[in-house]
Amino acid sequence: MNKGQSKIHISLLQDLANDLTSETFLKLKERCKAETYGRLGAGQLERIQTLTQLFEKLQQKKVFYQGNYANLKSLLRECEAEDAVDTVKIAEKELFEAGYSVEGYQQPDHAVPIPTPAPPGKSPAGLCKADNHFSRLRQRKDEKAEKIFISFSFTMKDRVTELKDVIEEYIGKDTCWICTTGVRGGDNLDEKISQAINNAEVVLCMISKAYADSADCEKEFLLSRNLGKHIIPVLIEQVRWPLVTSDGQASSMQLGWARDLYVNMYDENKMEEEFSKLIEQIKRQLQMK
Repeated sequence: MNKGQSKIHISLLQDLANDLTSETFLKLKERCKAETYGRLGAGQLERIQTLTQLFEKLQQKKVFYQGNYANLKSLLRECEAEDAVDTVKIAEKELFEAGYSVEGYQQPDHAVPIPTPAPPGKSPAGLCKADNHFSRLRQRKDEKAEKIFISFSFTMKDRVTELKDVIEEYIGKDTCWICTTGVRGGDNLDEKISQAINNAEVVLCMISKAYADSADCEKEFLLSRNLGKHIIPVLIEQVRWPLVTSDGQASSMQLGWARDLYVNMYDENKMEEEFSKLIEQIKRQLQMK
């Protein structure tokens, strides 16, 4: 691989890491345990913390290699990451038009405008995405501190995501931070969560049976409490009270607030009334009218 190809390849991995969420990252790791990609052992997968590390390891294992991204596109499709597949296709096109060998690439029948060559001295790192336009948009979003941090067990992801969307209809778009959309491939998950809690004014603890057993949820709760954040427990599943773990032990989180401070979102008969109470608490804390 020559120096020019290496730079383009690194840029592709960086763009893919930006495109993929932490949820897709977990899917990719799970998929690598399947028969087709079984050349990565469980021990190796456990040590991989970023998408870039994963892709580089897959390349070392010759699951895919420079100039032929067929296996990579297949793997991404299996994980329902079509946006990332499009990124790979763009990279293949740019490599072909730059004069490199791209195995299996077929030039479209219709005329495609060829990008203007970069001026002398300009890095070719932007070949995979024109001018890194969308990366700049992502950076702007990163600078916006969301006001509400949502702590939850991943087993309740769908229910929590739906509730987040409804809350934002009343409080404002992008006011909630949730790890399924707030963390991108290549990010350090713990650092991003700590930063989001620091930036938040309100922390919503989405209480479920799995929440009481989760060490990650416990860390999020304790950090929020230690930072003096306004914590609102939201019951999205009926749980034993006082909160206990699945083996009957008292939860170390000690969510010892009075019952009337909880928001009950699992009882359909009380849902509308309780949701109004939740929105009122959030607005009061954020001093919104």
